[in-house]
Amino acid sequence: MRASLLLIALAACSTPEAVLVHLDSGPSDAGILDAGLPDAGIDGGEDGGQACGAVPAFGDAIALPQGASWDLQTADFNHDGLDDPVQFRDLQPAQIYYGLADGGLEPGPSPGEPHGAGRLAVADMNADGWPDLVIANTFSDPCSGCRASSLDVEMNQRDGSFAGYKLVIGGLPTALAIADFDGDGRPDVAICSDLGIRIFFDDGGVVPNSGGAPGFAPAVSVSSDTCFDLVAARFSAGSPASLVSLSGNVGDRVSVRFGLGDGGFLPPIDSPLGGGYAEVVRAADLNGDGILDLVVGGYDRGIAVLLNVDGTSFAPAVITAVPPGIVVQRVAIADLNGDGYPDILSGGSSVDCTGPALSVFLNDCGGGFPSVTAVDAGLQGSFAVTAMSSAAHGRPDIVVGDICFGNLTVFPSSSLKGSSLAP
Repeated sequence: MRASLLLIALAACSTPEAVLVHLDSGPSDAGILDAGLPDAGIDGGEDGGQACGAVPAFGDAIALPQGASWDLQTADFNHDGLDDPVQFRDLQPAQIYYGLADGGLEPGPSPGEPHGAGRLAVADMNADGWPDLVIANTFSDPCSGCRASSLDVEMNQRDGSFAGYKLVIGGLPTALAIADFDGDGRPDVAICSDLGIRIFFDDGGVVPNSGGAPGFAPAVSVSSDTCFDLVAARFSAGSPASLVSLSGNVGDRVSVRFGLGDGGFLPPIDSPLGGGYAEVVRAADLNGDGILDLVVGGYDRGIAVLLNVDGTSFAPAVITAVPPGIVVQRVAIADLNGDGYPDILSGGSSVDCTGPALSVFLNDCGGGFPSVTAVDAGLQGSFAVTAMSSAAHGRPDIVVGDICFGNLTVFPSSSLKGSSLAP
């Protein structure tokens, strides 16, 4: 069962006291149109049956090759039934690590060219049943010397290699989301940037010499408001793909555009976040009612949860603040403790790269997250976090990418131990 990735963004509230957990140092959607598109339903973990709110535990860190991480995702890239993390590395190609039956990882292929800042997504772009990579990337234009951006489509060749092409798209992308927005059975790519939200619809063609990569029609603008983050979601079973974005002057509101299934969207439903700087947003069924809720997180303000009331409207944001020194920039959502409800693991990097870089928000089994636990794992800047299913451990393992010093850390589900890898 695959753990869902969730990134998030935020608002303000009273500041709770931190519970600081010290980690002892140890030795140094399959076949998948809309892969990664959240569906209604709870990932209850492999075992389940644990007491609500039980404290999760993780084992000694696993050493991996290092590199500053902008993003992390997981998929079964080699079809062996095990999750494989893929790392978006600063100024390097993407890096895939193959999951092993014993819970370990080994380096796999490095698709694409060296990238600047950006985001990646995993989806089956040609309906062959194998996950491909799509990267929204910024790079330096050798002609003008200015920053430019591209959509890099890397197709899984099913033999451990990738092939693809680069499409120059304009703007400075901050997120991307992949789903079939127009109901033609082919995945489309939505880009979030300073130019707003644009969708590149699959045109039904294949780009020559690209390893079978699809072509895209010229971009269609959905919104011209500056977009800070974006996710595609089906809010209830069988409903069309919709878009959720962070917008406003500093990402201080979350906007939901319900899809019509033909490439169009209803007018946005805006929910204010109470001011402040927001960075990331995602959707998940947090309370088990079969419809997706929203999670938002942003820098030093904690997380905000907006529960879905009836499939088309949302309750006001409920905020769990974080103590001073804790930063929320990235979030993974998974059932970390086996009680059947998804929890939130957040990572972040403060300006001076100090303080606990990981925090855990445990679900109260009703979609509430009343407290935060700061995890002192020796990490400095957890700018990318994800959870991956593990055949060896049953519950999700945690993978953390550090942007400050280029560390990469994996915490297997086990006992409460862990370590960070120094460069």
